[in-house]
Amino acid sequence: MSGDKDTHEFDEYFGTMPWLALPQGHPLIAQLNEMYSISGIPALLLLDKEGVVYNSNGRGFVAKGAKFPWIPPPPQALNNFTETKDGVNDFPSAMLLLDGGVDEAKSKALLDEFKPVAEEFFAGKKVKFFYVPTKDAYSDQIRGLVSLIYILYIYIYS
Repeated sequence: MSGDKDTHEFDEYFGTMPWLALPQGHPLIAQLNEMYSISGIPALLLLDKEGVVYNSNGRGFVAKGAKFPWIPPPPQALNNFTETKDGVNDFPSAMLLLDGGVDEAKSKALLDEFKPVAEEFFAGKKVKFFYVPTKDAYSDQIRGLVSLIYILYIYIYS
């Protein structure tokens, strides 16, 4: 899809690209932009065969030369150093917050319990799973957004 302002601009740029595109000004462009909340260009969304977005940051994966199919593995770490936070705003998400003074051994044990659950649910695209490994500005922002003050530890017994 093109975000070019006029046909000449589109034709010039499209002539250098190896893929198909909807022509500049095509009415489907506005519908798709709205349907997938595309607000900037370039954007590359990865969709499954039902048209459900499984990665809203394909552009980031291409830019860093990541190996296709660009599916972020669950769970994804979220912190100030994470380059992409794929899906955190786009999908129902579960987060494991390990930023509240949990020692390293307990954090690893909790994450080891969290991973199989994340992988099982992720396979069905029901929810995205994230974990926050350390206390930083990003973890403070997450806690502020969800009004989380106290830490709740959930132990899973099998």
